[in-house]
Amino acid sequence: MNTFQLRCFLAVAEHLNFARAAQQLNITQPAVTHQIRTLETELNVKPFSPDNAHRGNDSCGVSLPDRRKKHGWNRRARQKTL
Repeated sequence: MNTFQLRCFLAVAEHLNFARAAQQLNITQPAVTHQIRTLETELNVKPFSPDNAHRGNDSCGVSLPDRRKKHGWNRRARQKTL
């Protein structure tokens, strides 16, 4: 697991959409998908619904976007990677 994979995960969790997450990260959607799949393989979990019509979080990420915003995780992660 690396910080870029976590940034991809947080963006998808926030937008509930891989394409919008890719736009936010300024990368392609297939790159986001690859990072999420790699993370899923490494951790042996599926944090997002496999239904392509609705990329909702499952039980392991239900309140993650709210917590991330509350604690400023995104801002701190960006500062550490710059």
